[in-house]
Formats: sequence, C-alpha cells, structure tokens
Amino acid sequence: MTETSQPQATVIVVARNAAQTISMCMRSLHQQNRAPSEVILVDDGSTDETVKLAIEAFPGLRVITSATRSISKNRNVGWRSASTEFVAFLDADCEAPAHWLENLLNAATRLDVAAVGGGNAPPAGQSTHYDALAIMLSSYVGSRGSLQGQIPMSEATVPHIPTLNVLYKREALERAGGFDPRFARMGEDEDLSRRLRDMGQSLVAIPDAVVVHHQRADLRSWAKNMYAYGKGRTWLIRRHPNAWSPVFLVPPLVLLVLPIYLICIAAVSLVLCIGVRKPALWLRLTALFAMTHLAYGLGQIAGLFISGDNPDARRKRRRVGMIALKNAGNKGDEAILCAVSERLEKFLSQPGNAVDPYLIAFGPSGIDTRPLPASKEARERVILDALAPASSSRAVQPLTLIPDALRSLVVFSGFQGIFISGGQWLHDLSLPKHVVVCSLFAFGRLFRTRTGVFCIGVGPLQRGFSRRLTRLALGRRSLVITRDDASTKLLQDCGLNHASTAADPALLLPTSPVTASANRILISPCAWANFENLYELDQAKIDESFQNWTKLVTRLTEAGRELAMLPTMNPEDRAFAEQIVQKTGCDIECIETEELLPSQVQGHIAASSALISMRLHPVIFASNSSTPFVALNYAAKVRAFCKQAGYEDRVVELNDPCWADTVLQKLDQPTKDAVQISSIRSTQIAALNSGYQLLEQWLSGVGKTSIPAHGKGPTQCESPL
Repeated sequence: MTETSQPQATVIVVARNAAQTISMCMRSLHQQNRAPSEVILVDDGSTDETVKLAIEAFPGLRVITSATRSISKNRNVGWRSASTEFVAFLDADCEAPAHWLENLLNAATRLDVAAVGGGNAPPAGQSTHYDALAIMLSSYVGSRGSLQGQIPMSEATVPHIPTLNVLYKREALERAGGFDPRFARMGEDEDLSRRLRDMGQSLVAIPDAVVVHHQRADLRSWAKNMYAYGKGRTWLIRRHPNAWSPVFLVPPLVLLVLPIYLICIAAVSLVLCIGVRKPALWLRLTALFAMTHLAYGLGQIAGLFISGDNPDARRKRRRVGMIALKNAGNKGDEAILCAVSERLEKFLSQPGNAVDPYLIAFGPSGIDTRPLPASKEARERVILDALAPASSSRAVQPLTLIPDALRSLVVFSGFQGIFISGGQWLHDLSLPKHVVVCSLFAFGRLFRTRTGVFCIGVGPLQRGFSRRLTRLALGRRSLVITRDDASTKLLQDCGLNHASTAADPALLLPTSPVTASANRILISPCAWANFENLYELDQAKIDESFQNWTKLVTRLTEAGRELAMLPTMNPEDRAFAEQIVQKTGCDIECIETEELLPSQVQGHIAASSALISMRLHPVIFASNSSTPFVALNYAAKVRAFCKQAGYEDRVVELNDPCWADTVLQKLDQPTKDAVQISSIRSTQIAALNSGYQLLEQWLSGVGKTSIPAHGKGPTQCESPL
C-alpha cells in the first residue's frame, strides 16, 4: 500500500484553559511517525494562553473556537469538521509516543471495528502522588478493570474506551449520532461506547498505544474529579440501565462502615506497595484509595438528586419501554419493533414530546434495556443486536439471575410507561411465564408506571387464575390493543372492556431490494405441528412435521423447482431447515437470516416466485410484496391473519396427514383479484393507523386518569387466537 492510499486520520483535541499541558500534547502530535491528516484544536473559550501555546507547538494547527462548556458538544464539533475516514481523540493533558497514531491506524484497518484505543498511565517518577496513583489504577480495587489508568497487556475487545486515547471510524460516529449533549462534561465517552455496542459494534484495546496522562496532580483535585465521576455514573445508569452492577453499590455503602473500610483499605494498600517494592508510598496510597472511593460514593448519591450538568440533561423526560423477547432470533418480532419504533420516532420528534424510547429485551435469560436511537439505521441495528439468536434465549442463567432481577425491578418501577409490542405474550400454555410477565406489570403499576399491549395476539387463557392475573397487569389506564378480534374479545372477557383491535405493525414494513430469482420458491419451516407443542415438546409431533417437510421438499425438487430455505426464528428454524436439506440430499440454499434486517428478509420474499411458510411473519412479508404464498396453519394466528387479509384460500391445515399434497395444489392455484386484496389491505392499514393514534395519546399522557373510551376497531377475524 502506498503512502497516499493509506487510511487517513484527523486528531481532535478539546481544551479549556490547558496552558500547563497543551504544548506538551501538541509537540507529541507534531512528532508522530505517521503524521495525522489534520490536527484540530476545539477551544472551549479559554482565557489563558492555551491557543497561542498550541499553535507555537504545532504550526499549521486548525483552531475552532466553541465556548459551549460542553465537552460532548465540542467533540462533535471536532469530528464533524474532519473529512478523514478515521478520527482520533487525545486529551489536552496527554502525551502520545511517536508510534501512537500509526499503531492505532494499523489496528483499526486490520480489525475493522468501530473504535480502537490504548491505555494511559501517570508520568513515572514525577511525584509521590503520581507514583501512588499508578499503583492504585493498576489494581482492580482502584479502577474496576477500566482502561482509565490501565496498560492493556494484550489486544482485547473491551466494553469501553475512554476518549482521552481513542481512534473512531468516522462511519461509526455518524451511525451513532456522535456524542450525546446530555453528558456535557462527564460520562460522554462511556455513553457513546454503550450506544456503539448496542448496535453490535466492537471496541478493541491494544497494548502498543499507551499515552502518558498528566491528570490531577494532588489529592484535593483528584477527589473533586472523583466526586464528578460518581455523579456521572449515576447519570449514566439512569440513561443506560444495563450499566448498573451490584459493584456500584460498594462506594456508597462504604460510607456506612467507614472505620472497617479504612482498616481494610490500609491493608490492601500495604500489600500493593510491598508487591511493587515501594513501602514508602503506603500512607499516600491509603489516602488516595480513601479519597477515590469516598468521593465517588458521595458523587453517586448526589447524582440521585441532581439530574445532570446542563439544561439538556435536566429537562424532564418520560421513559417508555417497548418489550420484546430477548435473543429469540424472531424476524417477526424484529419487523414489528422496526415498524413501531419508526412510527414513534416521527411522533416523538415533534416539539413538546419529551419521551425517551427504550427497547426492553426480556426473557428467561435475563433483561437487556437499551435506549433507542433517533437514526433509523442505528435503531434497526440496536433491535437486530438485542433480539439476535442465542442458544441460551430460553434458558435461565443462574449467575445473572439476581442482578437481572434487581435490574428488572428498577426498569419496571423507574419507567413511566412500558408496553409489549407484537408477539404472543399473554397466554397460559406456560403458566410460570404468564405469572412472571403479569407480576412485573403489576409491580410497575404500584409505582404508577403505565402499562400496555400494542398489536399483540392473546391466548389461550384457559384458567380463571390466568385471566385475573391479566386484569391485574393491565388496568383502566392501560393501553390495550390487539391484532385480531378474537384476542380483543378474550381480553374483554378478562374485564378489560376498553380493549380494541388494530392489525400487525409489520404490514407497513418497507422492502429492501434483493436480486430477483423468478423460479425460486422460499420455504420458512418450523418443527412445531401446533402452537402448544412449543411448550409440550412432543417429539412424535416434531417427527411428523419433519417427515411432511422432507416429502414436500423432495416433490418440489423432483418437479424442477429451485428451492431456498428462509428460517425466520433462529436458531431452531435454521437447525430444522438444515436437517431437512440433509435428509433429502437436495442442493438447497439456506439463507443466512441472522444478520439480515427484516426489510431485507422481506426483500428476499419479494424477489422470489412463491413462499411456503409455517411462520406468520413471512406470510405477512409475502402479502406486503404481493408474492404468492401458501400458509401452513401451525397456530390459529396464521389463519387469523390470512382471513383478515383476504387470503383464507391460501391456508393449509396441518391436521391433514397429506398436507404436502395440498400445498402443491395450492401453489398452482391463482391468487385472488389484486383490486379486492388492495381494498382489504386498505382496511387493515386504517385499523393499524387508528391503533397508532391511541398509542400516541397514551404516550403523550392524554387522559391521565383513564384511557379515552374506544370500542372495537374494524372487524378483522374471528379465530381462537
């Protein structure tokens, strides 16, 4: 690779009254082995000689004056002013070795990740304070493993890289929307790290890009900074519930057992000093530990009563969470969330709608709560990553049960609104699951959290106990909207008379173009012969389903049809599809859907000649793209949708032992008149839009004492689910 073709980086330094260290910082950038394309100093209204000294140390420096008193805004000013593929940040009190930028760029291009960073260390031998600080930060008790003050021993993926020493891919910053102005002077870098990881991006620390950090040089200024960090931690947890850990309870609790803590930390300090053969630093290290932990704990407590360090952060906002099944790998759930979140973003972007939307991925494996970005691309990537398939998605994880249980209580009591969007959550085929879901909703209601369900399927609710629990979870002020009339009637029978009907939100999912294959038939298989078997796990029924699928695939292949498997509930559907292919010995593609957006899955269906599906949402995708389909009725919700959409003649019942033959017959039958289908679809869309209007009323707080009365929507279906 020639020098001109090598990837370029702009280095951003944000400073305010940094005259003591800015010359050192700029000289280190001027002496880089790999010269940056440009160095930009964003000066936050300095009143000393910061700018003059910086220009003297780095001739050709570009200076942007931005007196915002917000480091997050100024970091945004810096990277948005750059034109290079990569953007590096170095703090004004840091000194970078000559190989710093070169090593970061080499790692970034080799690894293709969102960000690469290095460690930092206090200047060695300059003072007893810095020597003690180096010992403290190198211990877990002093840093909790953070890169702040650490030197990575090897290349590794990390949860967070401090912006004092980091190189970002500009594309990643654009996708994430940059730094959040709500974190004006504290926590802006960890907030960005979390948002990047929420989108499935990786952050990597490397050992050969360590900078010297000339940070707070005495105990008083260090303690003041730790107090600010403590407040920032509380603000970060408020914005990112996933950031909460039982470890963060330790600093505040230390205040309650101060004498015991001081004895213990003195012993820890002595051991650490002896370990590095510097016993003379014992008292200094003990004092440094105490100032760090006590100031941090006081800051955490103060953060509970102070909303933030700027007007953006202090603006009163309501948090509302959309609930989905964690790690289920369900393209239908992803499609619903993408469609609903896009509609909500348009509503919430209007003036006066101070609501922060969240995705709450919840299931047996725990709880995962992520803020939803405003950017459509970023939002879809967050949804895709949170719902990505995992073998543990339906397995309880004992080691995370307690912190996840505490986190779920924080979420269900600390949010102003929570609602389930799509799916089949309220049923008693699994009574323990039904009890947990309803109990959490009821718990939230105790804290005046408004609850709701939006465009879900309901049932069966075969027990009176189950119906009473449902009524307890959802009250008069709850949003209660289903996707079919049978579900609405069942909730009304539970005493929720304000329940109404809309339609499936995936009806409005856009299509991402995919290269067409006119002769290809897509198959979305499922092992379950009926909905109940998802919980019964009757192997005989699974074997029967497998035999029918292999018969169908063999017959279609013999007829010369081009086939491709399109699993939409991973990992189980993909494993089942691969078993079918292996059994038949046919040359059949199995489309990798795990990393595809729902719109891309719909694109594959639109580009094919026909679809055979047991899953509901591939059928909806086919109806969206006018692709001929045959729907296998493994659950009554499949027939419910086909009836309300005018495609009842495309349904095949699985209780027919010869359903493979029936599928082949249906494939050759012409579909209904397009004009008639379009008219029925218009009715569905109108019902869905009416549901959205009720959702928007609920979100905006209209009718705080009760939900406005609304009857049944347009008649959709009369099936049991």
